[in-house]
Amino acid sequence: MKKWIIATVAVILVATLVVSLVLQSNNNQELKKSLQQAEQKKTQLSNEMKKLESSDVAFSPSELAFMKDTMTTYLSYTNENYSKRFKALEGKIDSGVLNELQGGAATEVPKMKIENKVNGMTIYLNTTEPKSYLMQIETTYTINHESMGKATQLYQVQIEKKEDHYVLDKMQVLGVVQ
Repeated sequence: MKKWIIATVAVILVATLVVSLVLQSNNNQELKKSLQQAEQKKTQLSNEMKKLESSDVAFSPSELAFMKDTMTTYLSYTNENYSKRFKALEGKIDSGVLNELQGGAATEVPKMKIENKVNGMTIYLNTTEPKSYLMQIETTYTINHESMGKATQLYQVQIEKKEDHYVLDKMQVLGVVQ
């Protein structure tokens, strides 16, 4: 009787082991299949992202960073960097556009303490013109530590890739709302 119990227990253990191995094998196959599907989806999304970045109906993170940096350099200033900001923009903004911007600014640093600060920026893609964007920029202007309030400025800009960097080659002020 003891041999029969031991044999039965051994058969049950072997059967349990076989069933576990079969289930584990099926589970591994399902996991491999899921992993392959996830990798295919990742490749597909990566290819779509590259296609969008290279097309004219989307802008890349580097274009976005360039526009934000350039416009922040132009619009964020104090007495200390009022004139110097134009020098910092050389090579980032087309020389003709930069000359127009400098011509619209006072030639001497103001005597009163001034500060213009960029608070936020939203960039919209113009789908009808390649590399053309509408920029909505919120700024705060301060004179002698007195806030003149917030202003929303609208610009239409166009950028161009030159060799290894971007250049803002067109800029039009569409308006300022106080």
